[in-house]
Amino acid sequence: MNAVPGNFTDKITVGIPTFNRPDDLKQTLDCLLKQSYTNLEIIISDNCSSDSRVKEIMRTYAASDTRIVLYFQDKNIGIVKNFTFVLEKATGGFFMWKSDDDKIEDVDFISKLYTKLIETDSDFAFPDGFYLKNEANAGFALKKVYSNCRTKMDYLRGYTTSFSCLEFYGLYNLSKFDKKSEMKFNDQVVCPDILYLPELFLAHKVVFVPETHYTFGHKPSIDGFKINLNIFKDRQFVMRHLIGNFAATELLTPSERKEIVANLLQYYEAIINEQKSVSRFSRVKTEIKNKLKMLMGIGKT
Repeated sequence: MNAVPGNFTDKITVGIPTFNRPDDLKQTLDCLLKQSYTNLEIIISDNCSSDSRVKEIMRTYAASDTRIVLYFQDKNIGIVKNFTFVLEKATGGFFMWKSDDDKIEDVDFISKLYTKLIETDSDFAFPDGFYLKNEANAGFALKKVYSNCRTKMDYLRGYTTSFSCLEFYGLYNLSKFDKKSEMKFNDQVVCPDILYLPELFLAHKVVFVPETHYTFGHKPSIDGFKINLNIFKDRQFVMRHLIGNFAATELLTPSERKEIVANLLQYYEAIINEQKSVSRFSRVKTEIKNKLKMLMGIGKT
């Protein structure tokens, strides 16, 4: 492990909200416990899992490593509140969220993020990331978006033309944030990270760390996205909120505001067009299904 500036005894808290993913949680913990940066606090909050193996794995790992702190929710408090809960319990000066199905192959993952954060005096450092498409194939690297970013505008331009949300799982210097007002999420929307990240990039100094990466276990939920039309309304609400905020911000020049708002409007229009396409597909699919039922003598539902 290379020497780093700053204080390598700084405690870093890793918050893991978990729910009914025992095998994936085990993999994530194995990755974290192999990290070369050892001064970690690993907080796991089980969101009232019905699978008893989750608690068993948590207790087994905590018994073998004192850095692991366990919390068990008496009832399911929802995804957003569970993410907020692990942040509130953090005692480290630095913090990162990890999903309970993230895979980290680089043993210097945390140390590289910490090093870049300190070297650049940034507020937030995020790694390269991939979505796991299947067991043998991961796609969408952030390196394609952020490799040449140097300024706040570069990062905002990158995010508002990609909207990947992989950036979320980076390292925060908590001394640069107001946890109660800045690191909070709207639990009334399906994808609060889409609402949160542009505001983070606008208000704070961020830095991309291409030298390390992680794999996000969630496959992009394209099928679910198309079936659940409510998510389109949700994203339209998010985009309208962002467009209003960025159109009024004083943190950008008029020309910068115009460019970012144009990017947001383009994505907003894409969501509307996709919703129309999916709605037509859903209607046609229902009509075909009902016709088949009629032909089979089942009757229309």
